Amino acid sequence: RPEILYGAALALWHLKGPFRAPGSSSFPGLTSLTSAAHHAIAGKTYTMAHIDSTQPLGSMRIERAGIERINELEPLWRALREHHAVVGATVAPVRAADDSWSRRRADYVRWLSDGSGTLLIAKDGAALGYAMVRVFDGPPTWAIGDQIAEVETLSVLPSARGSGIGHALISVARDVALSKGATALTVAFVHTNSDAQGFYEREGFRPFYLSMLVPLEVLRS
Repeated sequence: RPEILYGAALALWHLKGPFRAPGSSSFPGLTSLTSAAHHAIAGKTYTMAHIDSTQPLGSMRIERAGIERINELEPLWRALREHHAVVGATVAPVRAADDSWSRRRADYVRWLSDGSGTLLIAKDGAALGYAMVRVFDGPPTWAIGDQIAEVETLSVLPSARGSGIGHALISVARDVALSKGATALTVAFVHTNSDAQGFYEREGFRPFYLSMLVPLEVLRS
């Protein structure tokens, strides 16, 4: 996962009620989806009238997009990379900007080509943010569904952060996941990114997994 750094946290949002193991109560650390903001994935454009938002986002729209629009994402990815460099400064270095975008662009092309990915772009004239959502098989150990989804990327321009665009993108991402048969939505972020953790917790995500990493050169010393 290119965006997970050392000690990254994985959060999960259950899409169809609380998880239950046989003979047990709800899985700890997970939450059911209770928002009434569901809307059918009938078209490719969502206005703010379709999205449960307390923010006055006006004419902003969220559009489903294909491979032909990937290049619109480059400034937004670069902004996210710069943010990663700051919040993860004590964790790991980031790749050079051109290399980082080249790698992420290749991921997007692959996911959109094989049908596992859905690209959502928030626009009000220019692109202000985007989300890439990917659906894949559920894990072999945890009984969280045969299909789950992950928010592989969520990026909002620095000038537009705090305006409700992130919430709007997550709202549509959730509905995309539901429309594709997913039963859970996951997201990963570097463990030092407390703002991201707070945002996702407000969106209903709860801690689920912890990913840890050791550089192999450390083992050789």
